[in-house]
Amino acid sequence: MIPVRESIYPRFPGGKTKVFTLSFDDGVEQDIRLVSIMKARGITGTFNLNSGLFREENAPYSHPLIRRLPQTELVDLFAGSDMEIAVHGMKHPNWTELPPETALLDIIEDRKNLERIFQKPIRGCAYPYGAYNETVVRQLQAAGIRYARTVRDTENFSFPENWLTWHPTCHFAHKKIEEFTEKFLNEKFDKNPAIFYIWGHSYELEALNNWNVMETLLNRIGRRTDIWYATNIAVYDYMKAFHRLNFSAETTFVKNPSAISVWIEKKGEILEIPAGETKELPE
Repeated sequence: MIPVRESIYPRFPGGKTKVFTLSFDDGVEQDIRLVSIMKARGITGTFNLNSGLFREENAPYSHPLIRRLPQTELVDLFAGSDMEIAVHGMKHPNWTELPPETALLDIIEDRKNLERIFQKPIRGCAYPYGAYNETVVRQLQAAGIRYARTVRDTENFSFPENWLTWHPTCHFAHKKIEEFTEKFLNEKFDKNPAIFYIWGHSYELEALNNWNVMETLLNRIGRRTDIWYATNIAVYDYMKAFHRLNFSAETTFVKNPSAISVWIEKKGEILEIPAGETKELPE
């Protein structure tokens, strides 16, 4: 990311330079424990669900580890919470292996199902199996999806060049997760801000016996005054609002046409640009 103007840098709500987000897939029983851990530490995130794979009420689990939740339990877990729900394919298909019209229908139907269940617009996605190509990206655009997460780790804290191929920092079991955490917490990021984006499946926490590792990680990252905790879609919306700011030619004032406040830094001064307002800037 580069400053929108020389010496003008994006800042997150409150003037923060760091954002932390999580993305977990499939809607499984282990999500209940993970959500509890996140909430206790003031952390929010995104959960990518398969609307055609919800377990029937009172039905036995079809897999000993991947224990999918029924719709009612997912609603109890996520409805009214700060967590985001996103598309992950009705039955977790590989969209690149389907006829284009079939893949597009699956994306749209998954979105419609999740919106009906959770009564909110669904605009995000995680690619099933991490598989995508140019055709699938165009299908997501046509279906009204604004961002899509891959499984390709960047191993850094950069923002995506293309939101529909949004590469996360790393999987939670990455061998350098502690190194990344230390760098994220201790580096100042005075100019360009940083995003630490962790992804995975909560059933892997059980399979790898990593619950203590996750709790330790989120204990270190959670409830800090210098970090913004956000869902994937909140990050997307905020960065889009930042790039919609209208600066005067001499950068002596700026107008924010968006519906949310945006923070910037100019010449060392942190400034909030309230929604819909025009604000003078320091010279």
